[in-house]
Amino acid sequence: MAEAARVAGYASPRAHGHAIAKKHPQLVAEAQAEGLKALKMGAEEAEQVVCQIARDPTHRDRLKAAETMLKMHGKLSEKLNVVVDRTTLNKQLDELIVSMAAARQAERQVPGLQDGDALPVTAKPPN
Repeated sequence: MAEAARVAGYASPRAHGHAIAKKHPQLVAEAQAEGLKALKMGAEEAEQVVCQIARDPTHRDRLKAAETMLKMHGKLSEKLNVVVDRTTLNKQLDELIVSMAAARQAERQVPGLQDGDALPVTAKPPN
């Protein structure tokens, strides 16, 4: 808004920015359009630089530039897409609970073993 006041010729643009924005919304719109245009041009130029780096076989940041290009075009993402089959997961959890209950029962049958003690390892656990 201060930019709009400056364009309108006010001596102290910061003090009159809001008043000018209300009286002359087209000035604000023009200032915003110029800002967006500058941002767009900056993004295009940045993309060109990243492309040049990615294409230069001797540049040390070539791999990073290629990764950046893939991210810019939505081909590479940091997000993980995890798909879980609830039936299989529930079956695995049930098997784990049964296994833990059996291990706990076995602990209670070892003479001299007290709560908190670990069972001695005698065999390789199943896969």
